[in-house]
Amino acid sequence: MAEEYENTEQEQVPVEKSAQEAAATEPVAGEEAAQEAPEAVRTRASVVEAEEGPEEEPEEAEAVDDSREGKVPSPAVDAAEAVRQVALKIADAATRIGAATASTVVSGAKAASRAVTDPENPVRSATTKAATQVGDAITEAPMRTAFARVGADLYASGAVTSHGGNLSQTDGKHIWITRTNSMLGHLGSRDVIKTSWEESETDAECSRELVVHRAIYHALAQKAAAEGREFTGAAIVHAHTTNTIFRSLIENQIEPVESESRYTLGHAIKVFAPAVSISSPEAAQMLAEAVGQGEQIAVLRGHGPFAVADDLEGALRLVSVLEQAAKVANLRDATGKVFI
Repeated sequence: MAEEYENTEQEQVPVEKSAQEAAATEPVAGEEAAQEAPEAVRTRASVVEAEEGPEEEPEEAEAVDDSREGKVPSPAVDAAEAVRQVALKIADAATRIGAATASTVVSGAKAASRAVTDPENPVRSATTKAATQVGDAITEAPMRTAFARVGADLYASGAVTSHGGNLSQTDGKHIWITRTNSMLGHLGSRDVIKTSWEESETDAECSRELVVHRAIYHALAQKAAAEGREFTGAAIVHAHTTNTIFRSLIENQIEPVESESRYTLGHAIKVFAPAVSISSPEAAQMLAEAVGQGEQIAVLRGHGPFAVADDLEGALRLVSVLEQAAKVANLRDATGKVFI
């Protein structure tokens, strides 16, 4: 019996020695505790089992608790804790970055708001001007297309010379008119000028006949107001049609002598003879009075017709039909024949 005990003791020595050596060789507590020599572990287990009987396996929860108390450090638990700490730091950094970003956005929004609302801020002025120009370009595109089309038709038909004639349109608040010395047959985006309802600095760029166009529009607005209507706009075409001008030099009115002119014009068209026919206040007053009385087209002696309609095409039609009537009348006179 004693011999067996000695054997047991002899076996115990290497067990204890191996355990001490394993502990001495651990570089860091808890990092390599699970790396004990397998043989030493098995020997120690057999000694304990011989003295005290088989040991029950600790429950998983108890093993975890022991690791937290530092008795048997667990690498898995340590790793999980390290990950948790890193995650907390990342979350904290993200919160700080998010707050800074939000603050920057709010500050930028407030600065933009001040720039837009402050009338003294040059950014607001430039932004408003640019937005207005873009809006105008979109709104005016169809109108400017009509200017180019009607101008080309007038030139192609011989109703104007290379730089003669002028076109305009109004909405009752502004006036768009061809530039002075523009070529109606080749109108570009810069050849239609937007000016004010009343006289303004932009008038200098406009056709010199603006004084006549503006007077006619004012007369139309006054007529509409007298009739209880709202004046929403009109258009004017002024051309230098050859037969109409010739007829104006020999007659005080131009009679519609063929079917289309009788249908479209309905009656003789008046010829006015101001002392100065080109861009004069007198001419403007004469034509304004005629329009106020319901005339849609009238002629300045030696200068040509001014026609007004809802749009440029309507005004072009009146000029074209009057020219046809004057041509037929001139042919009649040239032949010496009398209409049957």
